[in-house]
Amino acid sequence: MPATIDACCCKLTNKLLFANSQDEVQTIIYTAVKELKEHKVHNYIIRRLLDTTVENLQDFKPCDYHSQQYANIKMSKIALNHFKTSISQVVS
Repeated sequence: MPATIDACCCKLTNKLLFANSQDEVQTIIYTAVKELKEHKVHNYIIRRLLDTTVENLQDFKPCDYHSQQYANIKMSKIALNHFKTSISQVVS
């Protein structure tokens, strides 16, 4: 498991970009969050990882990627924000 948030974000972003479907995007995100929870990573750190990944995905331009990758980016933003919201509700 990567040691820093930036390394985790990079690894997660690469997996998301090369997913074969939007369902796979959701599965990748779910698995990443589940793995972090199993390693007893604090919710604050998980939320920060999700925030950083969303910020990184904001920088992607549609013309730089083919249609599947751009669809993955759009779905990733939605799913990451959903997970971020659900984690925030647990903490609050």
